Amino acid sequence: MTILLNYISYFINDKNEFYTWAPSRKDEDGRLVQIGYPIYKERFMDFIKDAGKSSFLKQDYLDIISRRTPKGANLKDFIDMADEELFYAIFTYFIRGERFRDGLWAKAIDDKVSLKILLKLQLLQGSNT
Repeated sequence: MTILLNYISYFINDKNEFYTWAPSRKDEDGRLVQIGYPIYKERFMDFIKDAGKSSFLKQDYLDIISRRTPKGANLKDFIDMADEELFYAIFTYFIRGERFRDGLWAKAIDDKVSLKILLKLQLLQGSNT
């Protein structure tokens, strides 16, 4: 079993704090100089590091997603029905996505996508044993 499955209880517990938001900043004239951004907690970053070291990441994840889902699709809606190829592409998208879009991980946490991914991973790992 993968170490990632140990994070299921972490994501199930709604009392856990996964991130905080750094506030936006304005200059003395009231102009926005910095947009707020998420600051992720250490335990969540441990999950991201472990996921990044896993063998589940797909190099061609964007190609797979573009071939297998409609343009503009909400990927969280495809997790439950995805076969292994599509699932691991979606998994990779959510693990790597924060570097391209600040707050992607926060949205995934709030929408329970991280938990949904781990529960699907648990099913796939169970079927591969």
